[in-house]
Amino acid sequence: MQIGIVYPQNELGGDPAAVRRIGRAVEDLGFDHLLAYDHVLGAVHANRARPLTGPYTEHDPFHDPFVMFAYLAGITERIGFATGILVLPQRQTALVARQAADGTTSVISSRVLRTWGASESALAEAVAPRFDELVDDDRVTIAFLASGIEGIKVRLTARGDDATHAASLLVNEESIVRALIEDRLGDIIFGVDDQTMEDVVAAQLSERGLTLAVAESVTGGLIASRLVGVAGASKWFRGGVVSYASEVKFDLLNVPVGPVVSAEAAEAMASGVRQLLKADVGLSVTGVAGPEEQDGQPAGTVFVGLSIGENPQHAALRLPGDRPRIRAYSAISALDVLRRALETLS
Repeated sequence: MQIGIVYPQNELGGDPAAVRRIGRAVEDLGFDHLLAYDHVLGAVHANRARPLTGPYTEHDPFHDPFVMFAYLAGITERIGFATGILVLPQRQTALVARQAADGTTSVISSRVLRTWGASESALAEAVAPRFDELVDDDRVTIAFLASGIEGIKVRLTARGDDATHAASLLVNEESIVRALIEDRLGDIIFGVDDQTMEDVVAAQLSERGLTLAVAESVTGGLIASRLVGVAGASKWFRGGVVSYASEVKFDLLNVPVGPVVSAEAAEAMASGVRQLLKADVGLSVTGVAGPEEQDGQPAGTVFVGLSIGENPQHAALRLPGDRPRIRAYSAISALDVLRRALETLS
């Protein structure tokens, strides 16, 4: 059995902000779908032989369900959408006639900016100046979608008179929003639309003609699994070593005997796997997924090692969540460290 919610058109009227609030609330509360009634022309009450007794008339505003569902699909992850009734022949003729009469014929285009390393509230604060500028402009909308272990998505939607106009609005809006985010939060935008972090890293390695090897401890092979999911990975991915036990780090990767949850161990792992697998780049991750401490480090402590050129590098991270989340966050964070480093190479 599936349970859904009927969108309260009469109570909320034409408030576009209410659409976002209702969509998020329906999903957060665990419902399966959102239903919206379709009324292209409204229900005319005057001069009818048999009076209508419904709660609405042609003067009550109704969101076009297709437009509303397209917007909601961009800011939700799980819920489905349905209409109570849809008369297609009437819709095709009446809707086009209405749009032609009032000049509302338009084309909608969208772009998703994918980010890693900032919270939704931080992104909202960074983009706040643009929200203020768009208060009286209904041609462009900005929405945030939290995507768990894949970061936060920023969805830009533009409505233009035609495809060229919509594309132009979208290019301009992307430029503005990118500048705001980068100015306040740095290089956290890693891709667009359906690009994953591994897609971006794969493209960077291919463009530069580099090969990669990974050494994983806390992630237990998650990084390698993500990388081989990219088509053509064999051209740039040499392979990986899951050095979960400390002895494997010491014996196989030449990590100095001592604490293995440290910056020094991460750098040694990256250099060791790079040499072992004869790669151009070595990437490593070591840390504590919990719940207990290791080497005096609390759960969530993660070190990412990177070997490019002569001098190894590292990044120290403190990640939130339970054991599965820490491992998943560690994997994408390590790839993000690699992405940022590759961007600096010519």
